[in-house]
Amino acid sequence: MSTNIRSGRMFPANSNKIVQSLQRLSFAASRSFSAVAAPLTDPLEDEHIIPSNSVAQTDIQVSTLDNGIKVASLDNGGAISKVAVAIKAGSRYEASTQLGLSHLIKNAAFITNGGRSTLRTVRETQQHGATLDCSNSRELVSRTSAFMRNKLPEMMENMAPSIAAAEFRSWEMGDVKAHCANDIATLDPTAVNLELLHKAAFRGGLGNSVYCNELKLGGYGSADLEGFAKQQTVGGGISVVGTNVDHGELVRYAKDLLSGLPGGASDAAGQTYYGGDLRSTTSTGFCYASLVGAGAGLTSADLPVFAVLQNLLGSGTSIKWGSNTVSSRLNRATAGVADGPSMVTSLNVSYSDAGLFGVHAIAAPSSIGALLQASINEIRGLADVSAEEVEGAKTRAKTAALMLSEGSDEVLDDLVKQIALTGKYASTASLIKMIDSVTVEQVAEASKQLLDNPTLAITGDSSGTPYLDELL
Repeated sequence: MSTNIRSGRMFPANSNKIVQSLQRLSFAASRSFSAVAAPLTDPLEDEHIIPSNSVAQTDIQVSTLDNGIKVASLDNGGAISKVAVAIKAGSRYEASTQLGLSHLIKNAAFITNGGRSTLRTVRETQQHGATLDCSNSRELVSRTSAFMRNKLPEMMENMAPSIAAAEFRSWEMGDVKAHCANDIATLDPTAVNLELLHKAAFRGGLGNSVYCNELKLGGYGSADLEGFAKQQTVGGGISVVGTNVDHGELVRYAKDLLSGLPGGASDAAGQTYYGGDLRSTTSTGFCYASLVGAGAGLTSADLPVFAVLQNLLGSGTSIKWGSNTVSSRLNRATAGVADGPSMVTSLNVSYSDAGLFGVHAIAAPSSIGALLQASINEIRGLADVSAEEVEGAKTRAKTAALMLSEGSDEVLDDLVKQIALTGKYASTASLIKMIDSVTVEQVAEASKQLLDNPTLAITGDSSGTPYLDELL
């Protein structure tokens, strides 16, 4: 989810394609692989990491301001700079009386604040040939700007007031809520199902939806947004991350513009995976089903194991119009099972302290049960996976990680997640080593836990679809 300012207009941007929803999850999980494994032992203050044999990463520097704000940068000498200011203000931080407020905060990111009007923010963004976006997830609300590298001062000055001097005027709340309603209206069925999946798997925290329920929209006012923003906008929960910027300059501007914010931590309660079974009839036609177990969090030693497992089961095709039946065990297992069009892919989502791993399937209601049963049988068969198959999956996992490290958007996103959610940066080179060390026994063991306490979420045409006890 993101709100973009381009060409003088502020509008919500949402994908309405099933494949794009799954690709975003797959890419996010792939980027998460490099976050991890070793416990955080080194001090964050003024840390310099120079990874070897790394693609598109030369010198990553991390500093901490007096109020706890983390500032990280990477400079590859490119002409286009990107800066993201991430705040731990995602939906997992909402109390039961605040559900949906992070969604409103996202859509209110560029309204009039104590330093700039909406018009000035838009016009200055245009004047500098820049872009300005805001997105929210279950853990972060992030403002991101792309601009020519000599415009760092101007764009930092343009972004900072919306954080340091946020204001929520009552007469602007109507537009904010309209954007939220539009976000909800344009959700594709897969995104709807993933929201239901999180609600079933967790209780509060990560189980909170990233979208504000339409019934709650009318009940929130300026004071509610102001209270939530003040609660979460503290130094320990803010990270300023830049690519193709001078680290000293980024630190200086972050200090000048954001050092007035209070210090303090912004920590969420530890998350527990519960599992469960939820379904919702939202339309007629296809049935959308996600069956998962507990996955790996960003600091879990099992993160590279699940990366390999994802590539072993299959997560899309690498050949246009290809079926990927050679390398995808899920595709092989489900070929010919469904009557009519169908799709099945692995699902791997990682958060700071928890994760979900399993399969996502789309088919007619009469076929979804057979598709899920075939997928379950294939997961059980991984207890006898061969060393050759695991090596192939490891190669694909390493390739995916290296390819993601070449894109500027992906590199920035990876930096943001690692610095904001783990407090540290691990290079692609270290990720490759961790993937290389994954064993056949680890993959087989990880596959077993997926069915120990599963979660099943079904939306769309849920008539006649099976329950968990009928599948296991």
